[in-house]
Amino acid sequence: MDRQSVNQDTKTRIAECFKALVVEKGFEKLKVREITDRAGLTRPTFYTYFKDKYEIIEYIFETEVAEPVRPFLDKGFLRESVLYFLVQLEKDKAFYREIAQFEGQNSFADCLRRTAVDGVRRYMGDKIKSQERGLYTTENMARYFSAMVEFIVVRWLRQRDPELTTNMAMEIYDLLMMKSPYDLLNGNI
Repeated sequence: MDRQSVNQDTKTRIAECFKALVVEKGFEKLKVREITDRAGLTRPTFYTYFKDKYEIIEYIFETEVAEPVRPFLDKGFLRESVLYFLVQLEKDKAFYREIAQFEGQNSFADCLRRTAVDGVRRYMGDKIKSQERGLYTTENMARYFSAMVEFIVVRWLRQRDPELTTNMAMEIYDLLMMKSPYDLLNGNI
């Protein structure tokens, strides 16, 4: 096995052990020592691959969620990319639910926001460049849309109601995309 494969296998092992421990113990109380013990690695080996447990969240989110969604965005399938995004999270919902509880710098919401902003920029490309003026810019639209996606995803994950399905989250997405804020505030759904 070549060096790159060994490195990737080690990162994957750390990430899988981290995910299992987060589900078992929660994120806040989890120590690097517990991750390395579960993975059968030394602390220096852990720090070769990740600077801290927050970086593992970014790695997992990037490899399991962000990367698989990009081809949909590159083809112009915005709604499908959000649906696939939710489906990817659903595969390991217990883990994502736990890390969605944590707020602050380097949180899941931060990862989600950065990914959504990047995704909307990719989707929009130069579509509105000729029409940009004032607050109507690609960057502002990307931030606005990412705030909406973050709102939906984080609240969907934080809900403990098993009846709140991926399809229900998509219904909210569709509602927020298709109706104006004025319509929503006046109950015109």
